[in-house]
Formats: sequence, structure tokens, C-alpha cells
Amino acid sequence: MIEDTYDVVILGTGPAGLQAAIHASRAKVRVLVMGREHKPRNPT
Repeated sequence: MIEDTYDVVILGTGPAGLQAAIHASRAKVRVLVMGREHKPRNPT
């Protein structure tokens, strides 16, 4: 099994989570961003 090591794990892909990921990556740390899968609604 391959193990990856991250310095920062960010839960959420909203504006705040992505901004945090940008700042962390600029600081040269390994970043993992995780978010939920959004399913489109069926208009009826």
C-alpha cells in the first residue's frame, strides 16, 4: 500500500477552504483538499 503524507488536510472546497489551500501551498507544505460530491438536482 502506498502511503502519502500531507502537512495540511483541508475539509471543504468552498471559498474559505480553497483560500486556505492556496496559502498553505504557497508556504511549500503538502496540502490535501477533500470535499463532498455534489449531485445535480433533477428539475421536475
